Amino acid sequence: SMYAGVPLICIPFTGDQLYIASTVEQKGVGIYLKLHDNQFIQNLWNALYQILHDGEGNFNFNSKYSLAANKMRNEILENYKKEKMEAKFLGKV
Repeated sequence: SMYAGVPLICIPFTGDQLYIASTVEQKGVGIYLKLHDNQFIQNLWNALYQILHDGEGNFNFNSKYSLAANKMRNEILENYKKEKMEAKFLGKV
């Protein structure tokens, strides 16, 4: 989703998902929800609202999460401009 500039709502179950969800929230590109929280449904609704609305409550996909995800997308694409994507990917594996 970061490559596309789309914010996330993370609901981790096990393993590295917990770490990744925490990182997503820390970077400001999404929201981390706990599945076994008694308020899960309300928290999910609140997270959707926060992702889809700006700071003034307008429904316009211009939330702080959308802006942060789009900024991260632009940074990713800028990094790939410097080197062919295939070479960069193969250099990481």
